[in-house]
Amino acid sequence: RFVKYFVATSGLKAVVSLGSTSNLTQQGENGAPFDVFLSADVAHVDKLVAGGFAEPDSKYVYARGRLALWARQESPLELTGPEALLDPSVKYVSIANPGFAPYGIAAEQALDRLGYLDQLKGKIVYAQNISMTQQYAASGNADIAVTALSLTRDSDGKTYELNADLYEPIEQALAVLVTALHKDSANRFAAYMKDSRARAILDEFGYGPGD
Repeated sequence: RFVKYFVATSGLKAVVSLGSTSNLTQQGENGAPFDVFLSADVAHVDKLVAGGFAEPDSKYVYARGRLALWARQESPLELTGPEALLDPSVKYVSIANPGFAPYGIAAEQALDRLGYLDQLKGKIVYAQNISMTQQYAASGNADIAVTALSLTRDSDGKTYELNADLYEPIEQALAVLVTALHKDSANRFAAYMKDSRARAILDEFGYGPGD
């Protein structure tokens, strides 16, 4: 919605390309026609800056992600706490692949700090990106997903937000790419992400405040 609001108020067009943070970073390094890169972490933005692919002064932490458990509405699970992960009926738990997705790293941290990681060995199904974790649970390929709280806001499933103390802060940063074909528009969008309206929309959708 924050992109739609930007388009409506600026009169500019915006084309959104979705994918895992790692894959989008690689595409940016290979000259993909992106203007602004919105990452699910800071490290991949830093990588683009260090490689000369992103403008250093444009780097900005625009939001902080939050983790939640999610299950289908018809699931017999009661999502009243993280112990739902250990319910005997749970055969598979989907999380984002920590090798590609920052939310996957945070999910593993949460499971480890809960003391559940060893108990869930053999049950964890790795999705390529955070969006697919919930898709796995929605389709029945997993019984429960450790996903982004933001992805649960428009769903009709069951949700339980995990305590933020269970994982390191998921700081999400953006930067304008050096190869941006629409540099002025890219800078306007980057500036808009600091606007109170964009912050309010991100908060509504389950993100913590940025810088």
